[in-house]
Amino acid sequence: MVEASKLMTDLMQARQELRLSAVVADPAYAKIAEAISALSTARTAMVDAHNELAEAKLRVGIRTKLIGIWGKDADQALYTPEMKRAV
Repeated sequence: MVEASKLMTDLMQARQELRLSAVVADPAYAKIAEAISALSTARTAMVDAHNELAEAKLRVGIRTKLIGIWGKDADQALYTPEMKRAV
């Protein structure tokens, strides 16, 4: 979505720099806006799917297991370097 928005901005700036009529790029603006809307819809669907899977995980009894505590420094942490790599 960010890249598509940047494309829209760049297109608008290029049109202004070239002193072209807004009519020239209007069909492209409409397509980019349509793409941004589709990307937003897809993102919402992915978030919904993630939430559904999180609920399903709990229903089937899968739990998250934490191993140790990771501090900022190796001497503060309660893990071995091997454990961190495994995660």
